[in-house]
Amino acid sequence: MGIRALFLVACILATGALDAAAVERINPHDVLNQTGRDLNAFDKRMERDKAEQQKQEKEAEAKRKQDEAERQKAEKAEKALQEAQRKREAAEQQKQAREDKEREARQKQEEAERPNREQAEQAQQEAQRKREAAAAEGAKGASLSSPTTTPSRPSTGRAGSEFEEDPTVTASVHPAGPHHLPAFFTAPGETDVLMIGVAVFLVIAVVVVGILFLRLHTLPERIAHKSHKLQFEIVAVLGLLALFTHVHLFWVAGLLLAMIDLPDFGWPLGRIAGAVEKMAAMKAAEGAPEVPDETVAGLTPRQEQLEVPRETKLQPRKKELTHA
Repeated sequence: MGIRALFLVACILATGALDAAAVERINPHDVLNQTGRDLNAFDKRMERDKAEQQKQEKEAEAKRKQDEAERQKAEKAEKALQEAQRKREAAEQQKQAREDKEREARQKQEEAERPNREQAEQAQQEAQRKREAAAAEGAKGASLSSPTTTPSRPSTGRAGSEFEEDPTVTASVHPAGPHHLPAFFTAPGETDVLMIGVAVFLVIAVVVVGILFLRLHTLPERIAHKSHKLQFEIVAVLGLLALFTHVHLFWVAGLLLAMIDLPDFGWPLGRIAGAVEKMAAMKAAEGAPEVPDETVAGLTPRQEQLEVPRETKLQPRKKELTHA
């Protein structure tokens, strides 16, 4: 106990000495400055907390307004949907009522028409019975008045059957059958005029169309032949190619070639050659008496003097026509 008491007293004395030293070392100005800084920091923290609280309140108010707007919008949509549903139900009810009225009117009309229909059916049945009776009487009278009857074949399946005449099979026309047939219907054993006429018309049409086709196909050749074109053979070959290959481009090329006039270069060259031959013959005739035979190149004394005609007429050149 005594040791503990002494230890506690020593601790208390040491603590009191340290506090006294700390109090002696604190500067009042520093304490005031520190206190001011702490208050400023506290004020800023309070303002920041207040701003955050205001911001949260604004966000909560905006969210509340948005929720209210969405709720109102949902309520309007629900009301509109309910109104549309109500209108649709009312329209369906009106349609159902209209259909019910139409059905009732149809039933009433059918009920009103039923007696008339029954009367019409009865009248039709009565008329049918009268027609059948009249037809039976007519057939019976025709069978009695007809000299020929068609015998019925005996039935081989029944015993005791005999070959008997069937008075119901006659040449009379059935009342339901038409009494007038078209003219092109041919009786058995007669000539079918319509078929023969169609066959003749078909043959004539094929021949005429073939002639027209060939005349049209030979049009380029006839044009080139009539105008005495130099390219007549080329046009004819193009026509044959178009005929056997069925390529119409050859025919078009032949037609265009037949319509074009190509210049004849052979005729002027022939005239030039004839004129040169004439000039050469005239010069040889003029210089023959003066030049001895020995001095003429290619002549010997034994060769006879050539006779040069006085005048040579140049005949006009005729065009030769060749056919493909």
